[in-house]
Amino acid sequence: MITPKVIQITSKTADGSVTLSQNTPGVRSEIFRFKAKLGQNVLFPNKTRVKGALVRGHAFVAKLVAANGQELDAGSLLYIAIERPQSEAPEYIRRLPYSIWNGISTTDQRDDNKKTGIAQSVDLNREKPLVLEPDHMLVIELKADVQVDWSKSYLEFYNVGEINQ
Repeated sequence: MITPKVIQITSKTADGSVTLSQNTPGVRSEIFRFKAKLGQNVLFPNKTRVKGALVRGHAFVAKLVAANGQELDAGSLLYIAIERPQSEAPEYIRRLPYSIWNGISTTDQRDDNKKTGIAQSVDLNREKPLVLEPDHMLVIELKADVQVDWSKSYLEFYNVGEINQ
């Protein structure tokens, strides 16, 4: 069995695999896109290690801030989807309220005491990892009343595995 290499995918990733977009206030619109590279399979496990045990769900870090410096409203919604080149439409995995991350610093979101609640709230509805094959894309859409300012915002998937073919 091949053991995946652990990688991070963030809104600051500079290798061309991540594309950030400005959302349109009040309209569900794409804000984040990660594309798996040729020869790369990327695994998003639906289990997160917390205090030596596995918790069902995929914890990731989210801090979304508007231009005025205010964090997005807890009622804002994030939509997680997978796009495949051969598919006519994205496969929507989850719709998540931003309240999961609202008011929690990025440092605290990585702390085991907070990570448990985040992971349990971000259950990907599957037993096996969510797998992105080459050219498949993880897409995050947002419905919020304000526009995200990416110079003040951050997304990070830190519990991710990579297998190169």
